[in-house]
Amino acid sequence: MNATAILMPVVLAVPGLAWSFVLLDRRHAGGLERVAVAVGLSIVIVPLTAALLGMSVRLPVALFSTTLVALALAALPGLWLWSKRRG
Repeated sequence: MNATAILMPVVLAVPGLAWSFVLLDRRHAGGLERVAVAVGLSIVIVPLTAALLGMSVRLPVALFSTTLVALALAALPGLWLWSKRRG
């Protein structure tokens, strides 16, 4: 199986899904709405962050580095939600 077929859903869904839990209210956001917002957020956030890292840190913009950026962007809202629940 191709690495692109495995990593592209991670890049296109995971960061936006994590941020959608921060931005959308759980009571009012349905599954389809959350998926649409997640894909939209990922399409905006991941390329901008990868481009900024490419310009500032000289990180080569490739699938592997973009996947690492996507996973880091997904960890940030998870940490925020975890700290919020701990009080």
